[in-house]
Amino acid sequence: MRIPSWTPALVMVIGLCMIAGAVILGEAEVSLFLIFPVVSGSGWMFLAGVLLIAVSFVLWFVAVSTGWRDDQLPLQSPEGSQTTTRIDRRSDYGGIVLIGPIPIAFGSNRRIALIMLMVGVILALAVLALVIGLAN
Repeated sequence: MRIPSWTPALVMVIGLCMIAGAVILGEAEVSLFLIFPVVSGSGWMFLAGVLLIAVSFVLWFVAVSTGWRDDQLPLQSPEGSQTTTRIDRRSDYGGIVLIGPIPIAFGSNRRIALIMLMVGVILALAVLALVIGLAN
């Protein structure tokens, strides 16, 4: 079974909207633990939102592990019949892990890693400014 590329993201957004709705209706509450937002609730809408977020992670894992890629599109052959070919593209990736105010950046090449490091420093400064602003 093939999962469309937008399905995990859509399920995640629906789950986040359900959690936000639970907060608005008073079925859930948001608090801050150190610098981490914590959402807790007891209503059905909150539970459904959390379950949908968990399902989106499972869908993403299944889609990636079964070789799902957006570039596997049906192409027209000269005879008019549809054939599926794989078009390989090189993709760059990167990410940031914030451990407290310390950013740890990684990437597939040096340029992406430096960009991620700059984003991490900006995020760390924003979090520190938020914490200092809340303390005053």
